[in-house]
Amino acid sequence: MRPIIIAAIAAPPNGSSGGGGVTLGALALAADIFVAGDAAGTDIGTVLGSTAGSSLALLAPTDATLALAAGVLKVGAAASAAGTINLTIRETAADGVTTRDNALLVTVDQTYAAEDYFAGDYAV
Repeated sequence: MRPIIIAAIAAPPNGSSGGGGVTLGALALAADIFVAGDAAGTDIGTVLGSTAGSSLALLAPTDATLALAAGVLKVGAAASAAGTINLTIRETAADGVTTRDNALLVTVDQTYAAEDYFAGDYAV
């Protein structure tokens, strides 16, 4: 009779997946608020905590309200209403195998320009 060998496979640390032996930490944003009506391409915040040599991709939302370029979250081409936007940024390690999806939030503020306020335009 042959012995049965059972091997346990541990989950990758810190939420990273893949078999590349790389551990990816949690990402954060340097700033996480912008104003409804900001122009497309306006910087919201730099992504912090990425591993050297890794790449970042915006997985959600997919409605063009946000964009990601060179590690900076930006206002997308589609208009954003005031409120909160849930987003997911995937970091892929330089090995091309190990990934980690990071769920983050940004706030869309509804702030009126000073000239509107002083002109008496209080419309909401």
